[in-house]
Amino acid sequence: MSTEVLEHLKDLPDRYQELFTGSGLDAALREAYCVLRSGGLSFATTPTGASIYNPQLAVSGRPAWSCGPHVREYTLAELSTHVRDAGFAIISSRMVHCMTVDHRIDCSTLYSFPIEQDYGATDRGDDIFLTARKPRRPQEVAV
Repeated sequence: MSTEVLEHLKDLPDRYQELFTGSGLDAALREAYCVLRSGGLSFATTPTGASIYNPQLAVSGRPAWSCGPHVREYTLAELSTHVRDAGFAIISSRMVHCMTVDHRIDCSTLYSFPIEQDYGATDRGDDIFLTARKPRRPQEVAV
């Protein structure tokens, strides 16, 4: 289980930060795959770089991610690719609003721009919840 950790992982120390390749994430996923038994589950939560709130942060002059110390915030598609590349099969994934749940705030204007530009409003929560399984047998292929 990894809750709110993946976004803090850095590349190996001998790499240049501007050449970030995500090997810190990939190394963590490979290690999780190694230590899990066959059929074992992995569960992760991480803020998403595709949150509907990120443009609002950027326009207000703040970093366009939920927290300054984060190294990298992934989209659901990016994280799913890394998880599959590590050999896991994704069981479930969803976007949730768990950090920005103030129901007194009208967010309709935040959603109007991506919808008007035909980008859609799905997968725009502020956090990714993803469950994956290590295949039960070596011949099982991750989907």
